[in-house]
Amino acid sequence: ILYLIINVLNTNFGNISYSILFGNVSNSLVVVPVITSLCIILLVYIIAFYVTKILQHNSLIYEIGRNSFAIMVWHLTIFFLVNLILYNFSLIPYSALSDVYFRYKVEKLWLVYQIPAIIIPVMMVWGYNLFKQKASIILHKIIYKI
Repeated sequence: ILYLIINVLNTNFGNISYSILFGNVSNSLVVVPVITSLCIILLVYIIAFYVTKILQHNSLIYEIGRNSFAIMVWHLTIFFLVNLILYNFSLIPYSALSDVYFRYKVEKLWLVYQIPAIIIPVMMVWGYNLFKQKASIILHKIIYKI
């Protein structure tokens, strides 16, 4: 039903996109992108709920889910770093580095942006947790002189 609602809104009301800037909605009916977004979030939540019933708790999907906050926080920084690497190979102009939303040939190279933007934050959280665990063991040994 949610999928049907999303498609009806998209088909009948046209552009459902909007920017993070307040009031910058591409559709004259401001409520359409909001309702569509909420329906998509609910649909993803329902799918994720049932997918978690069949996946093992140590799967990659679980790791991404557990670290979704870190992924969201680091996403744009990783995009910038990818752009910086592309600039070093002279694929993009220097002026593109000042545009936080710039993506080089995103239609074809979206994985060049998405894979590092997911994997690097997950690795950072994994490294931080490993460090915390090792530091806890060392502190425990120091305090209790084992």
